[in-house]
Amino acid sequence: GSPEILHRLFLRHRAMQLSLHQVEVLASSQTSNSNAAEAARECMAIGVEMETAARLLGGSDVSVPKPGEAPPIHPAPAFAKIRSLDTPSRTLMRDIRRTAAGGWLLAGVLFENAVADLSENNTDRTKKKSSGLFSSTSKSDLNNEDERAGLRRLALECFTRALAWTGEDTPEVEREALLARLARAQNALPKRPQK
Repeated sequence: GSPEILHRLFLRHRAMQLSLHQVEVLASSQTSNSNAAEAARECMAIGVEMETAARLLGGSDVSVPKPGEAPPIHPAPAFAKIRSLDTPSRTLMRDIRRTAAGGWLLAGVLFENAVADLSENNTDRTKKKSSGLFSSTSKSDLNNEDERAGLRRLALECFTRALAWTGEDTPEVEREALLARLARAQNALPKRPQK
């Protein structure tokens, strides 16, 4: 019934919140960004898990909101009908939305860090090339550029999804910071040649 579903979703949310915190702590304690893309993928999985939890809590009509569209804020009527579940289900929906947004935001930041790590490695390689240790543009340089572009696209997708899960209760400062990250990610994408 509804109480059991709410309890399971509450436990799942708390587990994902702890997982997100663990990734955040591990990522911040790293001296290099070498595992940033892997950590970002863990955050993406947390975001997806929370989106699924929001759908379950909100009922079948809840979908991933588009940027600018209000995120799901109301649990399914089955929870609202039971007075003792109404407030806890609303609170849980808010917390699930925040954790989904947090997971997507951290994933985007980590993908940006992975791009920075690839760029640093490429800069080191370029310095060695200019000293005569390597030939000119290599296949690995081209692969790194493709990989950086792919990571930038992933960062943009993550920031877009984070924005979709923010709500009216998101502080304006956080929302503006996220919009700035989104704009920076859009501007960092390689420009396509015009025909």
